[in-house]
Amino acid sequence: MDDCDLLVMVGSDFPYRDFYPKSARIIQIDNEATRIGKRTQVDIGLVGNAGPTLAALTQRIDQPRSDDFLQARLKDKEKMLEHQQRLETSDARPLAPPRVLSTLAELAPEDAVFTCDTGTVTAWSARHLRLKPGQRYILSGNLASMAFALPGALGAQLTYPERKVFALTGDGAFTMLMGDFVTAVKYALPIVVIVLNNGRLGFIKLEQEVKGLPEWGTELTNPDFAEFARACGGVGFKVERPEDLVPAMEKAIATGKPAVIDIVVDPDALIMPPEIKLSQAVGFTLSKLRELFGHD
Repeated sequence: MDDCDLLVMVGSDFPYRDFYPKSARIIQIDNEATRIGKRTQVDIGLVGNAGPTLAALTQRIDQPRSDDFLQARLKDKEKMLEHQQRLETSDARPLAPPRVLSTLAELAPEDAVFTCDTGTVTAWSARHLRLKPGQRYILSGNLASMAFALPGALGAQLTYPERKVFALTGDGAFTMLMGDFVTAVKYALPIVVIVLNNGRLGFIKLEQEVKGLPEWGTELTNPDFAEFARACGGVGFKVERPEDLVPAMEKAIATGKPAVIDIVVDPDALIMPPEIKLSQAVGFTLSKLRELFGHD
């Protein structure tokens, strides 16, 4: 968005003000008038449904258009995909989260439903879980509360009993409502819970470090989630090596029973933003120095 000269917001309530372009003109389309200009100043606000409003605007475009902007973005995309490919094929231990999500994307059925929790799993899945046309991806909106994935998966499986439903969650979010797994067992809901287990509240850790604060209070004491699943009457798999990832997922998908895959992932895997600001780099460096020397 930084390089565009016109930004068209269609039904979007994107809340992160710092990411809006500073010099582009902005058109916002929404069927709720109170959302127009709520997040950033707009040049033109249009109240209406997306389809007919966009159709009306398109009819008024008669000037020749250059595809220079599009071609530049396509080159950016090629570079991004090359970088993602390196992450998704990593043999590192503990496992790299990108490898987990890209592997799931390859193995999940064509009509799979994914419910995603709040935290680092949100970013990893957004970047590395490439959806097929018939699949659905659902996450917690607005305040983005933790512990959404598991109960969301129960509802999705009840709504779509013929489809495979995956709950994507971190260990912190899963432990908040993991008792709901018993409900899946009781009603024989064959959901597959993917737990990215890094032993901490990863997103909180990242926020602390960007602000220059040492990591504090984010470590978790986790049970063996695979054993927990079996104790509840479901099936459980523990994955600590890259070569065990595919067999565990294939078995969980094929079993037809509620399943938990407890995957030990790298706690230091960084969700790097597209552009790193100097203040973020300084804050991260400062936090690591404070952690090293034990200063508050």
